[in-house]
Amino acid sequence: MEIRHFARAPAFHAALRHATGAWNAGQLAQVEVPVRICLGSRDLLIGSPNAPRHLAAIPRAQRVWLPGCGHVPMAGDPARIADVIAGDGRTG
Repeated sequence: MEIRHFARAPAFHAALRHATGAWNAGQLAQVEVPVRICLGSRDLLIGSPNAPRHLAAIPRAQRVWLPGCGHVPMAGDPARIADVIAGDGRTG
């Protein structure tokens, strides 16, 4: 059910293209705000395969490892995600 809702969202297909390879690394190089790329150790959808290229493309991006979290870490460990957003990004 949730997947159908995502697929019907107006920007879903454009976002999917960016998440799966059709994105412009040059645009990411222009990012000037702090960025944390959070990776759940159990994220089998996007996580590990895409993180290295995003980290390489965004200057000063910080990788945050989320042990035990999946593709939707907010559901798996809301307190940890709140700490990552509000704090320094260190998660153990």
